[in-house]
Amino acid sequence: MTIYICIEAVLLVLLFKKKPHHIGYSLISIGLLLISAFRAESVGTDVVNYIIEYNLHGIETWKESFTNSEYTFAIYCKFLNVLGLKERGFLIATAILFALLLMIALHVNHCDKILTFSLFYFAGLYLQSFCIMRQSLAIVTALISYSSLEKNYSIQMPYNKGRFQRFPIGFVIGMIIAIGFHPTAIVLFALPVMMLFYGQKRCRKPSVFLRDGILCMSAALIILPVLYPFILQHSKEKYQVLYGGSYVTGPFGNWKSGILLVTLYLIFYIAYYNNWKKLTEKENIIVGSVIMLAFACSSLSIINSTLGRTNLFFEGLMVLMLGKLLSHRYARIKSINFYVILVFAAFFILYLMRDSIVVVPYKIWQ
Repeated sequence: MTIYICIEAVLLVLLFKKKPHHIGYSLISIGLLLISAFRAESVGTDVVNYIIEYNLHGIETWKESFTNSEYTFAIYCKFLNVLGLKERGFLIATAILFALLLMIALHVNHCDKILTFSLFYFAGLYLQSFCIMRQSLAIVTALISYSSLEKNYSIQMPYNKGRFQRFPIGFVIGMIIAIGFHPTAIVLFALPVMMLFYGQKRCRKPSVFLRDGILCMSAALIILPVLYPFILQHSKEKYQVLYGGSYVTGPFGNWKSGILLVTLYLIFYIAYYNNWKKLTEKENIIVGSVIMLAFACSSLSIINSTLGRTNLFFEGLMVLMLGKLLSHRYARIKSINFYVILVFAAFFILYLMRDSIVVVPYKIWQ
């Protein structure tokens, strides 16, 4: 746990240091890459299962890889096997791939790199890559594809309506790749729908997005406990086991983690409410749409821990949005933005103490 806290401390120093910190950002990125690449197999709950999956993909034919439901990951594993990489080579290659994709995501979205990278780390999303590798790769791939969505969205004057001036082909291609890593990435197709929906609305105040998100969350909490078992009964056995296991604890068996997630989203909303007037109308619609979807999907986390992992995609988007929101005076002690960052830093400590993905204690591969 000490190594993770030390990295957090260094990031906080870099965040509130007023001088440029390009070298610090690079060193931290390389350090985390090495920590991920050379961790022991016990660091991360699912590492052993991924190694087994890697070997299984290695003996598949190329045709089987392309027709696999997780086709991107299957092709990736098959390719590494053809190169002759063993289990440790797979973990090192995946650590490098994740770090590169994250770096690209921050670049193409024009982020304040140290701020956004720090929030990504504080939210636990970097450490998630030590465990849920497929979904972590899907998240950073989706964040790259998001840049196309934002680029092609515009506000039409004089009616002040939001629309896509061109079809976001880059977003669609990126999402196809992301879905191939983890099928749950499909939930992000709801974002352009919401952007079009709110683009037609006259009132786009923060309270509107929060209200709609809470209403959708409440509706899901009422409907899903009844509908979810029926959906499971008519799903493939694989998904019944994967997404139905923790449901036996009751319709709200994961409520503690779900409430913690809702609290995190409330902090996100506070940052939005405090800064929304500094945003362009386009930015306001996008951030508000993410807020609405984040609250709506938090219901899934309350109901079922595995199903709730869909929230990780919205957490990734939340980090990108916070990078835009908090860039205004976040280093000033009297600013609310300053304390929002400290709350995320405190959340990271709670995240480590909970250790739901078993990354504590950290051990080096031997």
